[in-house]
Amino acid sequence: MEFEEPNYFQLTLKQTRILLIKNWRIAYRKRVTTAIQLTVPFFFVLGLYLIQLAVDDALSTNDLFADTPSSFNNPISLIPKCIPHPSSGSHCFTFIYAPDDDIIQEFVSGVLQDNPHLGQHDVKAFPNPQAVNNFILANKNKTQAAYIFNSFTNGIINYDIQYNTSCANSWNGNGQCPPPIDSVIAPMQVSMDKQIMKLSNHKSSSHTPPSFIPNSISIEWSSGLLAHPKTKYYNIVSDLGSIFFFASLMFQFVLMLQDMVVEKETKLKEGMRMMGLKELAYYLSWFLTYSVFIILNVFLLIASGFIFQFTFFKRNDFGTYFFLFLLFGMSIICFGFFLSACLRKSQAATFIGFFLFILFSILQAFIPNLLYIDGKPYSIQAIFSLLSPIVFAKGLTDLATASNFAGLRWSGIADHTHVFPLLLVYRWMVLDSFIFLVLGWYIDNVFPGEFGTPKPFFFFLQPSYWTGRPSRLDFKSTTPSQSSQILNHSNLDEDVINEELKVKEIDPKNSNEFAVVIKDLVKIYRNNAFFRSKKDFHAVKGLSLTMQKNQLFAVLGPNGAGKTTTFSMLTGLFGPTHGDAYIYGHSISDEMNTIRKFMGVCPQHDLLFSHLTGREHLELYSAFKNIPVHRIDQEVEERLKEVGLLEIGDRFTTVYSGGEKRRLSVAIAMTGDPKIVFLDEPCTAMDPIGRRQVWNIIEKMKKNRAIVLTTHSMEEADILSDKIGIMALGRLRCLGDNLHLKSKYGSGYKVTVYLKSQGPSSYNNLALAKSIQAKIVNFVLQSVQGATVLASSTEHVTFSIPRDKTNELPAFLETLENNQTLLNIEDIDVNISSLEEVFLKIVEDTTNESKQPITQDKKSAASWKGCSGTFWLNVLLTILGYIPGVIHAIFVVLD
Repeated sequence: MEFEEPNYFQLTLKQTRILLIKNWRIAYRKRVTTAIQLTVPFFFVLGLYLIQLAVDDALSTNDLFADTPSSFNNPISLIPKCIPHPSSGSHCFTFIYAPDDDIIQEFVSGVLQDNPHLGQHDVKAFPNPQAVNNFILANKNKTQAAYIFNSFTNGIINYDIQYNTSCANSWNGNGQCPPPIDSVIAPMQVSMDKQIMKLSNHKSSSHTPPSFIPNSISIEWSSGLLAHPKTKYYNIVSDLGSIFFFASLMFQFVLMLQDMVVEKETKLKEGMRMMGLKELAYYLSWFLTYSVFIILNVFLLIASGFIFQFTFFKRNDFGTYFFLFLLFGMSIICFGFFLSACLRKSQAATFIGFFLFILFSILQAFIPNLLYIDGKPYSIQAIFSLLSPIVFAKGLTDLATASNFAGLRWSGIADHTHVFPLLLVYRWMVLDSFIFLVLGWYIDNVFPGEFGTPKPFFFFLQPSYWTGRPSRLDFKSTTPSQSSQILNHSNLDEDVINEELKVKEIDPKNSNEFAVVIKDLVKIYRNNAFFRSKKDFHAVKGLSLTMQKNQLFAVLGPNGAGKTTTFSMLTGLFGPTHGDAYIYGHSISDEMNTIRKFMGVCPQHDLLFSHLTGREHLELYSAFKNIPVHRIDQEVEERLKEVGLLEIGDRFTTVYSGGEKRRLSVAIAMTGDPKIVFLDEPCTAMDPIGRRQVWNIIEKMKKNRAIVLTTHSMEEADILSDKIGIMALGRLRCLGDNLHLKSKYGSGYKVTVYLKSQGPSSYNNLALAKSIQAKIVNFVLQSVQGATVLASSTEHVTFSIPRDKTNELPAFLETLENNQTLLNIEDIDVNISSLEEVFLKIVEDTTNESKQPITQDKKSAASWKGCSGTFWLNVLLTILGYIPGVIHAIFVVLD
């Protein structure tokens, strides 16, 4: 049936819709994983909150930050005695002083009298302040404080109290390090001021008091704090918020990367592309799926921040952090696209995902504070800003700093700082998203990895890439024909040589007779990605072949013959090394997207989603084939009924048997009424009933379409095929219908002669039967030169007639029938050699043929001498095209 072809964007939107349904169905059925994906931000914010509580609790006993409903006073205590740390093993002076003159000594003596627990051995005098400095520098932690008197002039006594901030000496003897203002400085100041007042009142000095000291002074000291609420000393978001917020969103990146690489590794992605999936629809579906996860994560992250009363969320405008989180989430999705294009194994994807998770968590902890500061060149900042986690940490740091004060308003995102403001952070994350999205798209097309056909590095300049139709403006490869590079033409079958000559005369793009035209197709698996090597494996060696419409062409061959590789190249799973093939006039090298619109594929291994049912698979592929929405249910029902899966169509494919999975794969291949169907061993693992059922389906499918079948079953090929090609060692060895091959390569005909019954078994009857049998054997051996007896019994005798005696067979059979009564013959049965005998004969003939490397002949080598400017331009462009591949090569090594 033919369906109206929509434009590119209509079909893309249709496929995106069904892929989104597929993604959400799988997400719903993987409930535990999905629940973790959705709730992980809450647990990270909860962890941040618990750390904040622990810090607050640790600081709760500090009067500076504890809840203080009213002011209070602490009495001034005595000067604490300096007690040396046990490990020092030396004396510690409570205080030292300078200068050492009579008035100062008088003051110090009074201080010691007011502090009776101190003695002269607890203090030490120095002649001047410089001597004090020298002592302290030479004797670390030998004192806890010092009096330094500066002047006694103009009625002013000027002195300093210097104190040691180290905890090497336990000032109060209990192993703690109390605040020096309360424990040391205040007692020393009070004690010294008392002595000055005593001196002014003539209470403790024999010296004449200076004239500048008042006659009567009374001083009382106390220290304390004003009333104040509980104060948070440590804003946890400032230091750890970037790590926790980053981790809550980066978790999605790790899961997305794994999901995409798993589909790539298991060939599910390429299997969908073979059935018509648009590349844009594939990436758009994943982007939208994980965008929903990211948006839900962002809202949960913000809600959790408000629940736990973080000032980061309460003081900053909603838009400032919402767009920061959202843009970062979008950027890591695009970064995931880029990495998925570079990776081929899910284990490597998981490892690299978590490695980047840890690496960026470490880098963003210190790089923003070192990078985004005054004096750093913008070019350096721009290079690091290409990594969205780094620039994301810069935005978080700015918002966390602003939350320590009044917060950041949306109107101030462009000028709240002159060094990389928040608006610039937004712009760089958008740019990062675009860069990694384009890089991923480019690498996926030029370096598709193990599966997929690589496009030329300038593919985006070709109009056909965007329109889906070939254009005269497309660049064409100038690779010379490879047919002359294959050795041993003399060993080829005459039919194969004639086929190659016929292919050379055909214009494959304008031929209406053939469904498939293969011209000089070569596939070499390189041992080295960039250079030729003697270890290169030549899987297909210059295959040329035609396949007609409305026929089933069977490709046979032993393992390693190249049939599956040929199948993979024709379906676009692999790209050819040289040569080309045309399917209904469209090149597999340049127009595979067009071919996939009318192609059905049943690969060798079932490409099925474990969390989807058989019915859901067919709905998915029906959308790929552009079946109208109102016709999809009918199409699915028909396909399930044809392959006998209607009763189990609503079960997950994980419970299907091997044969049931193969039947579902056949049903997928037939979806959308394709013009050509490729079946790679479709009946593997099927029971005889299921196999016969599929054979009947295939027989019906042959009408109005071409079918290419690869199989190891000679019976299957014999029954279904209209034409057979047998491959061995990468070459086509013979070609023709089954009768032609049997007559040409078989051992000849088998003639079975059935004897008339001689009555009940007895000795006489047995002897008579043997006598009759001997007469028949003598008659046949004399009539046909070279005939041999294959088997004999009392009931029949089987003869082998050589192939070169085929022309004599009609006359011999006529003679045998004329003597049927004389020889007591009941019946005569004639059979030609089996296809299995032909297959074994071909394989045996090629067993000793060596696998010789491809070498260019003189004509091909001479083509290098007269190369045109266009050729050298292509060479130059090819060299330049390897530059983007450096990034890809790095990940291949890691993989």
